[in-house]
Amino acid sequence: MIQYSVSQIEEEIERIANEMIYCNHQCSGEDIVCNLSTGQIPRCLYFEHENRNSNSPGIVVIGMNPGWSDVDEQDDYKKWLSQKALSYKNLLNRFESEGFGEVGKFYPPIRTILKHLQLDGPILWTEVAKCESQKRDEKTKVPLKRRTTSICSRLYLSREIQVIPEDWLFLAVGLDAYETVLPLSPRNPLIGCYHPNHRKKGQKLQTKIKNNPSLYVSKLSSMQSGDFCFWD
Repeated sequence: MIQYSVSQIEEEIERIANEMIYCNHQCSGEDIVCNLSTGQIPRCLYFEHENRNSNSPGIVVIGMNPGWSDVDEQDDYKKWLSQKALSYKNLLNRFESEGFGEVGKFYPPIRTILKHLQLDGPILWTEVAKCESQKRDEKTKVPLKRRTTSICSRLYLSREIQVIPEDWLFLAVGLDAYETVLPLSPRNPLIGCYHPNHRKKGQKLQTKIKNNPSLYVSKLSSMQSGDFCFWD
C-alpha cells in the first residue's frame, strides 16, 4: 500500500474533484440534482491542510450529500463555467474565503467536535453522494436511493479512500453515512455520529463531548486500524 504525502493527497483529490465536477452519470435523476447549466453541480469535496498540523494524522469527515446550494453559489458556478474556469481550485478558494465552512449548520459543529477531540491534522471534507437532493418541498429532501449512493461512492469516495493513510481517522456524520462507509474503509479507524442538526441525538452528543472531552479522547486513543464504532 502506497503511503501518500500531504502534497500527494492534495494532487489526487484535485484530480478526482475536477472529474467529479463535470460528472454526467446522472444516477437515477429522481433523488438528486446534477445540472451544470443551473449551477447545481457535484461538490463538497475539499482538502484542508493549510493552517492544520501536517505532522498529525488527518481526519476524513464524510457526510451523506451536500445541502441545497443557494443562488449566489449557483451564480458563481455558472459564471465560472461560462469562463471555462469551473474547477476544484475555484471551489476550494470559495470555501476558503468563507472560512472553510465556519458558518452554516454542518461544518461549525463538526469543527468544534474535532477541537474537543484534539484532532488538529489535515481534514478531507467529503460526501457519500456529491450531488444535492431534489426537493420534496421547501423544507424536505427526496431520500437518496441506494443506487445513487452506490454509484457515486464507487466513482469518487472509494478512490478518495485509497489515497488516505491508514492512521487517519474516518468520521461519518449520520447513521446512513456510517453504514455506507463501513464496508468501504476496512483499514482506517471509523467513528460514526449523529448529524449535528439532529435535534436530540446530534446535539446531545455534542454536549457530552464538550462536557467530558477526555473520555472521548481516551476512546479514540484506544482505537486501532480497522476498528469502528458509532457514538450516540
